[in-house]
Amino acid sequence: MAGTPARAQWTRLTPFYPASIRVADVTENDSGIFAVGYRFSDFQGHIFRSFDDGAHWDTLQLPPAGFLFETIATKNSDTMFIGGYGSISIILWTTNGGHDWSYFAADPTTSGINDMQFLDGQHAFASGYDTVQFFSGSCYYTNDGGANWNQQTVDTGTCLDTLGLDFIQMTSVSTGYAVSNFGLNKYLLKTTDTGKHWNIIYEQPGIGGIYFWDENNGIMVAGAGKVFKTTNGGMNWTLKPAPTTQPLFSVAFLSASTGYAVGGNGAIIKTTDAGETWTLETSPTTQPLFRVRCFDGKAYATGDGGVVLRSVPPSTAVSSPALIFAEVHPNPAAHNFIVSLSDPGTEAHLSLCDLAGRMVWQATTKLQSTSIEVSNLPAGNYMLNAKTAKGTGSKLVTVITNTH
Repeated sequence: MAGTPARAQWTRLTPFYPASIRVADVTENDSGIFAVGYRFSDFQGHIFRSFDDGAHWDTLQLPPAGFLFETIATKNSDTMFIGGYGSISIILWTTNGGHDWSYFAADPTTSGINDMQFLDGQHAFASGYDTVQFFSGSCYYTNDGGANWNQQTVDTGTCLDTLGLDFIQMTSVSTGYAVSNFGLNKYLLKTTDTGKHWNIIYEQPGIGGIYFWDENNGIMVAGAGKVFKTTNGGMNWTLKPAPTTQPLFSVAFLSASTGYAVGGNGAIIKTTDAGETWTLETSPTTQPLFRVRCFDGKAYATGDGGVVLRSVPPSTAVSSPALIFAEVHPNPAAHNFIVSLSDPGTEAHLSLCDLAGRMVWQATTKLQSTSIEVSNLPAGNYMLNAKTAKGTGSKLVTVITNTH
């Protein structure tokens, strides 16, 4: 049961990169797949890009040695941002789908950016280190699509005087969570005022990563194969059985029920019941995996040895290629989702369901694009479903708080 590997579903996309490269993060959009990382020996940052679904990769090196790329985030198919650190915080960006990258900002007053997240086309957050690398924290916020990034955490006498911010996940513009996992003590922090103030809400040895469906429900992974679940905003956690003793470093979900956690020795575990139980996946690597991300029904894992892995689980794949979501934008959204189907003219039944399976919207259409009004819905994740005579498809979408 717990220790039995599930059927292998993971493929290594980068078998040619040397063991000296750590791939720190990955993203995907209409332009292709993009990964960032670095080489420890000379602290050389790397950008990897594939425009043919991972079959071939280009390597682009921009900065001199001494800068590490830790995270990459997508605003849309044209614009992406990269965060990293060295002796300063650095941000790179592209506005042409990743063909060219340039410095957007270099902040000599702070020491690094570890994670970035776009909630929609306008609102995004970045977390990292302040003046004392690893031992002081900083949060950045943009509400104009990345044109300006404002440092939110400027107060003294707070927990961020001694704690850096590693992984960050905002469930709305106002509320979010972050992990501080450098050093012996690991902490989970929470903000309710757009990252201006952070408070420690939980301490657990070896905290790796977090994933929240909404402001109350989430998963936390930690050392020695520990998986915890909360239903009250991280104040209390319940230990769930897991099929590995490897340390777990990151967790992400494809849908309301299906998710993955990754960790040491190439460990990958999977849940199909919202984190209640987990099974062991067959991994094509023994390298440690430090990050897992999910995009449009696909999961990616990255780690040491130049590793980028990808899985397309049957549980989230469309049953027929005849019906595919051509695009759902913006996602997340505060007002409307615009749903575009790749096969206009075929009658499609669309529905939007909350995490409990309750239908909150439905319509039947033959149009290529349909608008779904969501400004009256509670913030959180929802499943968008489409069904026709030719096939079915599902996609995880996120509603965020309307700030205007």
